[in-house]
Amino acid sequence: MATQDVINGPTTIETSTLEEESDNRTLEVKYWDTYFAETTKPTEWLLSWSTAHPFFTPYLTKDPLRLTLAIGTGNSDFPSALQEAGYCPRLIASDFSSTVIDAMNSTQTSSGTQLTYEVQDARNMTYKDEEADLIIDKSLFDCMFWAENRQASIAPMINEIHRVLKAQGTALFMTQRTPLEVNEYFNLVSWDSIEFIPIAAKTNEDGDVVPGCPACLEDVFDDYFDQTVFYELVFIYICVKTSAPSTSKSTTAPVEIVPCRNMERYASIPPTNTTFKKRVRSYDEDEDDEDDEEEEEEEDGTKNKKRRRLNREADAEQDDDDDDDDDDTDDEITKCPAMVAFANDVPKLVQWGQSFDLENTLRNNSGFVIIDNFLPVEAAKEVRALLLNTDREVWKLNADDGDNDDTPHQFLSCSSHPDPGFSSVTRAIWSLMTDRLPNFSAARYNASDHIALHDDSLVIPAQVGASVSPEGEGEGDCLYRDIAVVLYMVDDEWSEEKDGGVLLDWGPTNQKFEAPKRICPKFNRLVCFQVPRFHEVTQVEDRNSGTEEDKEERPRLSVFGWFLTEKKLY
Repeated sequence: MATQDVINGPTTIETSTLEEESDNRTLEVKYWDTYFAETTKPTEWLLSWSTAHPFFTPYLTKDPLRLTLAIGTGNSDFPSALQEAGYCPRLIASDFSSTVIDAMNSTQTSSGTQLTYEVQDARNMTYKDEEADLIIDKSLFDCMFWAENRQASIAPMINEIHRVLKAQGTALFMTQRTPLEVNEYFNLVSWDSIEFIPIAAKTNEDGDVVPGCPACLEDVFDDYFDQTVFYELVFIYICVKTSAPSTSKSTTAPVEIVPCRNMERYASIPPTNTTFKKRVRSYDEDEDDEDDEEEEEEEDGTKNKKRRRLNREADAEQDDDDDDDDDDTDDEITKCPAMVAFANDVPKLVQWGQSFDLENTLRNNSGFVIIDNFLPVEAAKEVRALLLNTDREVWKLNADDGDNDDTPHQFLSCSSHPDPGFSSVTRAIWSLMTDRLPNFSAARYNASDHIALHDDSLVIPAQVGASVSPEGEGEGDCLYRDIAVVLYMVDDEWSEEKDGGVLLDWGPTNQKFEAPKRICPKFNRLVCFQVPRFHEVTQVEDRNSGTEEDKEERPRLSVFGWFLTEKKLY
């Protein structure tokens, strides 16, 4: 049977970071030859293309005549990903490890792509002067920074990048180093401008960027992050080479490193971090003591800087918790803190919901849309656990009452829940279409539960207790189901063959399909379709052979409902 196309929702990023080294091992070819010989999966330093691309694309080229160099790339997927996206058709990726370059060339040959890999040392490249239009460094600067003599390591690389770049060419650096840390090295050569974009990435207790963590623009969403989680900044620097390459650096004033002048272009990007909540700033700390501590950090170097920062934030978190204990206006206790935090800032939530452009997407996809990875993953997991562990008395039987007009069906539902996490997830769905009235509930299908063929059309009196005449009422007197939605909260092992509960889409009422399209429930999958549309839900199968109570441990969970409109639809 045919299946529906799937639109992917917001994605998280894959990250990793270099550990601090007390010697020069990371500058040796032997070290990296051994590393890449033992590594089978791509290592994505800092941000992946899927997260970083909005910040890179304004500076990339699609001109096949313009040369782009990606230096120190290792086995990263970043070069191939940006080329697959249509950027930098003339791209050379390089690394000084012949082991990884041989491996990457073998991969490229088998995949049939035109991406070129070369062995190059970024401190002594073989390219001609002013040959490249764009050079990209993704964390090679970090590798150099932890050498015993960072000046001797970084300076040759910066000089080589500047030499190879054409006048008005651009160098893009992705690094965890702050503007203060990079200033002396970038200003070894002449630039017209140096701008930076700050991105906040979640870290572990050691202050290292966590693999697979979400990210956000620090200066756009500065007030939204979970105080129980530590963050490390990742910076993207945009360095534009001076148009007068013959100018001696010794006679040129240092260029000020400033925030990106076009930062507003990123304002519409919703935060993908799943644990955001409003920051509670504390001003009770002794500012003089903090200044003294910062001076100690400068004297001691950066080696213990992260640990002290984490300790300060942990102390600040404890102070905030103490303040919260005395606050009578605390939020309600919830088992879904990530979900509540994500949905509590309504302006940001609406901006996120509108980014899906659901109305136009439905129009362009014959009135039926599937969105995978709809909610931030941690929030979605919380909602699933909430529904799975909800007390039985909250669920009400929703079944055919025997009326001839009632579609045969049977499942449990709840239209309200005491935990704020429930209203938060319905608010997230509502953000998709804020110009319509939401009507959402939760559903729990146990073994044998189902819904027979129907089209979801329903006219609801606008006033409680009123009735709908056979002729229908004028606009404003009734509400019409306009768009149906279902957000699946099943477990990760749910399958069509073993568990059933499949949505069969038979198409719009005016052009019913000869055979249905089958949509299997999948965790965090959102299905939306225009009403009226014929569909049904197949019976949920009994995968277990234990007691009746055991059989209900793997229910088909979802949040479902409709967007309502006053406009007469049918």
